[in-house]
Amino acid sequence: ASQRALRRRSRAPVRPPPLHSLTNCTAAAAQLLARRSRHLLSQNKACSPTCSHPCVAMHFTALACFLSGAMALQPRAARAVRTPRTTARNFNVGGMIDGMFGKKDAEVTETVFFDIAIGDAAPQRVELGLYGSTTPRTCENFKKLCTGEPGFGFKGSKFHRIIPGFMCQGGDVTNGDGTGGASIYGGTFDDEAFPFAHAYSGLVAMANSGPNTNKSQFYVTLADCTWLDGKHVVFGRVTKGMTETVRSIEKLGSNSGDLSGECTIVRCGVVGAE
Repeated sequence: ASQRALRRRSRAPVRPPPLHSLTNCTAAAAQLLARRSRHLLSQNKACSPTCSHPCVAMHFTALACFLSGAMALQPRAARAVRTPRTTARNFNVGGMIDGMFGKKDAEVTETVFFDIAIGDAAPQRVELGLYGSTTPRTCENFKKLCTGEPGFGFKGSKFHRIIPGFMCQGGDVTNGDGTGGASIYGGTFDDEAFPFAHAYSGLVAMANSGPNTNKSQFYVTLADCTWLDGKHVVFGRVTKGMTETVRSIEKLGSNSGDLSGECTIVRCGVVGAE
């Protein structure tokens, strides 16, 4: 394998298990309960050695019917949904809880901008507000990558992975394909905090290849993505250009994440300091 193949690709976390897999589990449970209840009723026995009530078998029957009915109510199209390369390997219960109780917003302490060119079209501006009082190290890294102060940064880099209805990912300032990145701290840096829920579109968060592996890659949410809570640091939000520009960028994406055209950050910096 080539050296590139051995590199670990930074990721925005993946979607939760598709509905059809949960439906299959429901069907299996219904079938198992139905067989068990039929056996108990035929033998006039209780469900376990500690139970003295054979009628418990009737409850198995009722539960089996309920699960079968729940399965039947699932839309056929929903059962067939597949999201290649975005199926979660681990369903994060903690992330669900964070999504319900985590903060949805914070004070914007500073605003940076991207001038983004879609194909050969004129650049369009997107402004991003940073939560500097809550995630100062993460915001400082992002800000300096916008200004180019370290000698490298986002200018000239591309969005390399876009999944409509999920997220737009960019910031690989070294390789441009999701396998690289760099930070102002000389390597990776730790996850700073997880106080914010991925509760709506337009949030900006760090992409990574596991815990405490932040560099320069980031993503912008395109929908509610609360299953990502507790895995990726949310440090800002889009304050201008979401409808006009980010939604136009979204149209370049696909379910696999591959783009149908180029999307390049041609200029960036701090708003008011251009």
